[in-house]
Amino acid sequence: VDGFLLQQVDLPVTRASWFDALAGGFRPGSTILGTPLAPLDPSSTVGKIEMPSEVQPARAEWIATLLVKITNNSAVAWPGGGTTRSSLPGEIFLEARWIASDPSSRAGADQPTPAEIRILRDIPAGESLAQLLSVATPKREGDYDLELRLRQRGNASMDTFSAPPARARVRVASPATARP
Repeated sequence: VDGFLLQQVDLPVTRASWFDALAGGFRPGSTILGTPLAPLDPSSTVGKIEMPSEVQPARAEWIATLLVKITNNSAVAWPGGGTTRSSLPGEIFLEARWIASDPSSRAGADQPTPAEIRILRDIPAGESLAQLLSVATPKREGDYDLELRLRQRGNASMDTFSAPPARARVRVASPATARP
């Protein structure tokens, strides 16, 4: 091709099982990467959520973004949301909840309902995933704790994971005084 240099780039396959799962196509009851969308038993829910203990101030009725790291310390892979936009029964997700630091303050009166945040991909046993989260902030200014918990969709017996919730302190400022 005139004016262009074409080269072949050979990259090593670092996750052969993912390559094979993608090449194998859709399988009902599994994620796109081949992890079963089955309820996890309690021994398969050992993990950890890491995030900064304090997050930059956020604007009320805005979006707070933060980087979290989710580690699967169990012996089985956790099914993530994959590429579909709908919620899959059996997928793992994060529940984000705003809690007023001082329940007697005005901030406690307007806490949003917990948000469900999809995990972008499966998390193999013994591995971690770093993911940038976007969470809608409360309507009122004040000091809040943002709490994240791991959940599994459709697993009523699994109220929570063995991974303890992660918390970060966030100052939510009024839209008039905060900068985006």
